[in-house]
Amino acid sequence: MLALFCWHLGSVTLFPHIHVVDGVVICHSHPYSGTADNPGHSHTSSQLDTIAQLSLLVFVLTALTGVLALFRTSTAAVSTRMRQDVVTAPVRALRLRGPPCR
Repeated sequence: MLALFCWHLGSVTLFPHIHVVDGVVICHSHPYSGTADNPGHSHTSSQLDTIAQLSLLVFVLTALTGVLALFRTSTAAVSTRMRQDVVTAPVRALRLRGPPCR
């Protein structure tokens, strides 16, 4: 997952470019040859939809992984703290009789 995130982050930051499809300017990023103004390739509308969906999928999976990692860390810290409280708490008992006589 980390490798996928790093690849996506590198792709997004290093290869942004625009396409004009039916008068609509679409800005996206992926590895390409050419310049940002003239990327040297084109996409169909279904390819642009696929690129958008894959970008969303990578973002959602990365965010979900981060939230789950945070949740696990906080749950483990609370669980450890609770166990320490239980183990270190003194045991008190109500004794209703005196000590045995000799």
